[in-house]
Amino acid sequence: MLEAYEDWLARAKAEALKKQKAAQAKAEAFKKMKAAQAQAQALKKKKVAQAKADALKKQKAAQARAEESVEYVEVAAGGQSNHVKLLRLLKRYKGKAIGINYDNSAEIKEAELIEANEEFFSVMVKEKKIQYSYPLNTILTIVEGEQGVETGEKDEKAKFDAVIKVYPLVLF
Repeated sequence: MLEAYEDWLARAKAEALKKQKAAQAKAEAFKKMKAAQAQAQALKKKKVAQAKADALKKQKAAQARAEESVEYVEVAAGGQSNHVKLLRLLKRYKGKAIGINYDNSAEIKEAELIEANEEFFSVMVKEKKIQYSYPLNTILTIVEGEQGVETGEKDEKAKFDAVIKVYPLVLF
């Protein structure tokens, strides 16, 4: 009888071990499935975000093209053609470093063109953390060059995409 009991106990232990291993395998499979679902969800979110970013980029490009075509129509119609042409020229350099005589009419220094609209344009002098805004009619010249525009003396030469010269400030 002891032998039968030991045999029964061994089978019960083996069965319990088998059930425990099956439960562990089931739990691991569930974890793997959840991880795969989370990974698929993250990939789906990433694709949606990328699609939104691409759509926004396309929308901005279309808006820029529409604005340009409106400017061309205004130029063709003859309404404020000089301002429109200047504005179109300035917008090419928006966000770029340009040369400008912002505080001394004889000296061209670097500034970033940050704004250009129908009334004025603005430049930011990063080293001074100062923004200068000028009416469009203060522009004397805009100098452009295929290889950029070089300014300054021999020892202090600088090269810019464009150089804007504005009317000098007259003190009374």
